[in-house]
Amino acid sequence: MGRKHALERQYPLPASTYQMLAEKLYRPLLLGENTVLLCPPLYGRDHNMRILREKSGERDVILGKSHILFTYVYLNIISDPQSHSDSALITLCLHELCIPFSGTPSFSDFATHLKSLIDDGLHPTFIINVSETLSKEQLSKILDFLQRTYYIHPNIIHILLVLDMVWDEEEFFAIVSPFRSLFQNTFKLSLYTNNEVRHFTQYWLSQWHKTLPKQSIETIVEHAGGLLLLAKAAVRIAVREKKSSVNEILEIVSTDQEYLTQLKFVLARLTEKQRNVLKAITVNELPKDKTEILNLHDMKYIEKTYDGFQIRSRSIYLWNKPIESTKSMFFSAIQSSENFSKREKKLLVALLEVPGKTISRDTICTLLWNKNTEDSSSDWAIDKTLSRIRKKLASDPTFSSLRLITQKKIGMKLEIL
Repeated sequence: MGRKHALERQYPLPASTYQMLAEKLYRPLLLGENTVLLCPPLYGRDHNMRILREKSGERDVILGKSHILFTYVYLNIISDPQSHSDSALITLCLHELCIPFSGTPSFSDFATHLKSLIDDGLHPTFIINVSETLSKEQLSKILDFLQRTYYIHPNIIHILLVLDMVWDEEEFFAIVSPFRSLFQNTFKLSLYTNNEVRHFTQYWLSQWHKTLPKQSIETIVEHAGGLLLLAKAAVRIAVREKKSSVNEILEIVSTDQEYLTQLKFVLARLTEKQRNVLKAITVNELPKDKTEILNLHDMKYIEKTYDGFQIRSRSIYLWNKPIESTKSMFFSAIQSSENFSKREKKLLVALLEVPGKTISRDTICTLLWNKNTEDSSSDWAIDKTLSRIRKKLASDPTFSSLRLITQKKIGMKLEIL
């Protein structure tokens, strides 16, 4: 793969998204101030920081003529304790600044080198990308080093910090409060808009030479709810499995183990308090934790409605929805519906008793006609009955979350999406 094509594959989001991130990150430099970008969990922080570094032209446009004053240090901080010592961090910084040194430099040596750059009219600017895997103690140690660095010459040395908001808000600000000089401009980023997820989805489809109907793309966007991890998983599976219809996409986001694993990663990055808020919203209860409601709203996991809040990601909503209350709702709807015959209702109720589990064709035949499927007419009758039920489910919005799925040569199962 040529270098040009490889670089093109790194920019799946609209240019406006990167322009927004660059504005927030670099604009405070014109005031001699620091910046902190707080990203939602699984925002794609590493990728976006690499893109911003490559898009140096946009940075220079934001800074105007003064862009020549700044000299940059880019550090990726991971959860390796050996990389958190002063000597290790100083070595990385001096290497980035192309400053020759010998032996193990001390912090005073580091300060001397930075003052030399400042005497030359430059503003040392440290762009720090912090892994979400750092512990509280590790994060405090990094922030302490950065604050000491900033105080070598405040307002001339700048710290631009990018990290995930992985703790609940009260705990997070308790951790960072001793380092408030670094947090002069703190921006809490949110999950991506539906337009950004749509752009991302169409980008990867074009890269993989695949097309999907508009409604199928909208289904992926609805279930992702601003989470690119989920959107990409759905697209990847659809391309690999050669699935394209809305029903096939719905099957991916409700039953595919690879997709569900990615969903578990998303939920694992939220705090217990945040997960409890999502569960309360799912069952139409008013969440009690107002701080986490605001936090999830700021990150765009939830949206305000006329009577409360709703979860943006359809996948997260369905994951939290209690199966028993959902079954009860559908039992009532099926029994009161005039669209289904008595036989069709009987089969739907039987399938709904064990959602997601397969009922054999023999069991279906015995349930409906008190005979087995050895007679070919029985197979034909089952297929016709299932076909009618499937059409009726698809045509009635009340049952839009029910999917009748054929297990070839085995039987049928009913999925609640």
